[in-house]
Amino acid sequence: MGNCLLPGLIRRFRTEREQLRVEAVVDNSETVEEQVLRSELDLGLIEGSVHHPQIECQCFFRDRMVVIAPPNGIFDGRTEIGVGELREQPLLLRERGSAGREIVDGILAVYGEAVRPVWQSASTQAIVHAVGNGLGISLLPYLLVKEALEQGEVRQLSLRDVSLERRYLLIRHKDKYMTPAAQTFMNMVMQAA
Repeated sequence: MGNCLLPGLIRRFRTEREQLRVEAVVDNSETVEEQVLRSELDLGLIEGSVHHPQIECQCFFRDRMVVIAPPNGIFDGRTEIGVGELREQPLLLRERGSAGREIVDGILAVYGEAVRPVWQSASTQAIVHAVGNGLGISLLPYLLVKEALEQGEVRQLSLRDVSLERRYLLIRHKDKYMTPAAQTFMNMVMQAA
């Protein structure tokens, strides 16, 4: 969200509302949701799902997670793996609290497996480079690994019989008054989708 979508949205909003000061916080989904709950943020853009009943959400974009593997070696010649093969590999994952990590935790929990990553990072790029260097495999949003895939730094695999679709949500506190500027930004996000 903070790497691909938010900068363009804020730039567009600032050109329409030059007089306003826009403050943005880029953090994992859990933290953004907590800040919206405490009214530290007027709005939030998160990936995944909402966990608190006081939060209203609207889906504005859909993406998918992809399995990435080193360009050579493991799974050569294959385009798809099963969940059993996923859990047998060294996993390089985002930190707890991120929407992507929540998806991986959920997939493996359905199969009765605990997630035991060998590498955890808040930096998607650190994970991509580690996978490219043969340290393991990962599940990351397609938008964030598209360039690395195109450059051949990593390669993409599908996960058999598992939906890896993700929802991007615009969230707000149910009881918070939305200023006209906040409402304009909300409308702009929904239209941009």
